[in-house]
Amino acid sequence: MEKLEYKIEFITPAFIGGADPGEYAELRPASFVGLFRYWFRVIAGAFVQESKNIFSLESELFGSQDEAGKVWVKVRGNVNSKLDVCKRWQAERDRGIDWGKVYMGFGNIFYIDFSKKRNRDRYKILLEACKKREGKKIIDKGYFSIKPWLEHKQSAKLEIITPNYLKRKVEALLFITSQLGAVGSRSRRGWGSLYIVPTYNKSSFSNWNYWSKEELKYAFKALGFDVPKDIEFYLMDYKHQDPMVILEEVGRIFKKFREKFPPDYENVKNFIENGNEKEVEIKRAYFGLPLRFRFSKSNKEAEVNTNTGRFASPVRFKIIRLNKDYYTCLLIHMKNTSIPDKITIRSNGKKAAVIKPSDDIFIKFINKTGKFIKEEFR
Repeated sequence: MEKLEYKIEFITPAFIGGADPGEYAELRPASFVGLFRYWFRVIAGAFVQESKNIFSLESELFGSQDEAGKVWVKVRGNVNSKLDVCKRWQAERDRGIDWGKVYMGFGNIFYIDFSKKRNRDRYKILLEACKKREGKKIIDKGYFSIKPWLEHKQSAKLEIITPNYLKRKVEALLFITSQLGAVGSRSRRGWGSLYIVPTYNKSSFSNWNYWSKEELKYAFKALGFDVPKDIEFYLMDYKHQDPMVILEEVGRIFKKFREKFPPDYENVKNFIENGNEKEVEIKRAYFGLPLRFRFSKSNKEAEVNTNTGRFASPVRFKIIRLNKDYYTCLLIHMKNTSIPDKITIRSNGKKAAVIKPSDDIFIKFINKTGKFIKEEFR
């Protein structure tokens, strides 16, 4: 057996729930086991046809209900954080400097009016943190982080115990995860972007905490596969010394594109007003579900969802380091993602089927924004 030690370095804050998810963020081994399993399935699934064969390969590494895996994962060091900071984001109208980050972080960041008793009762821990900062004054309203998070400069240690004959594959999988991975809520939208950097000598890879297309290509082969043709990689044509500026910029770009995509809103509005359609076209459903539409003038809303209650976006945003001075965004498009067959829209007791979305809207996003350049692995 061999022990491989790594430093975990967060690029953007990670919203990770612990034993008490409303009060503590906690980094656990399960977070990384799940992350390693995910990327292994994504890569192996592009080449191995039978799902049982993928499961067999995955189980050898990380185990199953029937037997323990041969690879053990431990997390040590600074791995938890309490919600004791009242973080208010400047996102009032589009003039706010945090609108992009808030847009990418919905679910972890809410608009809260503390003058309402139900909100004071629901967010007691956050309210106490706000009182500490503001004295006894109750903050009235604004966008707040409602969940605890691990800071982007926070680090921890990762220990991997592996048999010698699996070391090459394990190291390759960890390198791929370091290049592409993120953890926690809204990790597909740039939050929880991280790097895994070895603290031991003689690693097979050198650019663990910098984007390296050539070494990523080598890592796929070391894992036993080629670069999956159904996964596309794009680099943002913008760089900055602050990773949170990158997250803000990409959030604004994504927000502007989705909000300026009028057919969806018109189709949903017609459904709410008429409700006679058997099928409704909502192209942005491709970016993930559930999806909610609200019309302030009519005070009406609609929800688009699957019968399983969720569809994860095939588009992932990760904040990466280009070199020692600059960061940018890596966009990962999973073309092989299975789109649910049954998607419905509901509003005020009315229901209709939603036409299965295609990746046309993603292609339009790339072409219309002109902000992302495809990385070729030929």
